[in-house]
Amino acid sequence: MNIMICDDDPTITAGIKKLNDRVAKDLIINISSEITHNAIDCLYKIFKDYYLGIRYDLLLIDETMPFMNGSTLTKILKDISSLKELNNITIYSITGYDDIDILNNIKSFGCDGFIKKPVKYQELKLVFEDILNQD
Repeated sequence: MNIMICDDDPTITAGIKKLNDRVAKDLIINISSEITHNAIDCLYKIFKDYYLGIRYDLLLIDETMPFMNGSTLTKILKDISSLKELNNITIYSITGYDDIDILNNIKSFGCDGFIKKPVKYQELKLVFEDILNQD
């Protein structure tokens, strides 16, 4: 499973990567976690890797980042109809928001689900299991 973590806070990305590794070990799966610190870099890496034959199964993205928010990044990826592998990436917003109107707005951009900050092991494990069950 290839995972992209996109958050402007290096402490958060490092923590999520550690959780990813722990969940993968417990589920007995191999993962690769890439880290980017803003949506522009994330888009660049996803497109570059796409043309190198690398596909991402899961994007864990912070909603509030400089340059471009997570919702806009999600919309760009979901709107690329000519590149099916890109618009089929499962995208979870990692957010501190809990207001239902804000969450519904984020979801309207194509987000597949939410993980509330701070990210907890059990929530991340459920996301991994959902993706594994899609196959």
